[in-house]
Amino acid sequence: MKLIIAGRGCLTAVPELRAYVKRTGTPVVCSLPAVGAIPSDWPEYLGMLGHTGTEKANSAVANADYIIALGARLDIRQVGTEQWEGKTLIVVDYDAEELANKRVRGDVHVSDPSSVIDWLNIQP
Repeated sequence: MKLIIAGRGCLTAVPELRAYVKRTGTPVVCSLPAVGAIPSDWPEYLGMLGHTGTEKANSAVANADYIIALGARLDIRQVGTEQWEGKTLIVVDYDAEELANKRVRGDVHVSDPSSVIDWLNIQP
């Protein structure tokens, strides 16, 4: 399953994110600063992740095999450390220090959420 983790850094690209989610039906979980990026009544929205998040959101992260993290720090308190084996993780963040951070490894690092979502929106 493909999943989007939306963090504060995606707030610069909310219209693009919403268009992508509506077009594809990709499930989304949010970090606390990004709550509201996807309306809570959308079926694709699974809630906030992390130790104070929802069971549904945390389970989705644990069971996804392809994750796009948009502007999310991926703190240990949010996502743990053990659940990334066998997953493809795309990390998108404006902050170069976050991209270089080794808390959670990413397979691809990109610095502009809007350009990534724009690119995803033109894919078939």
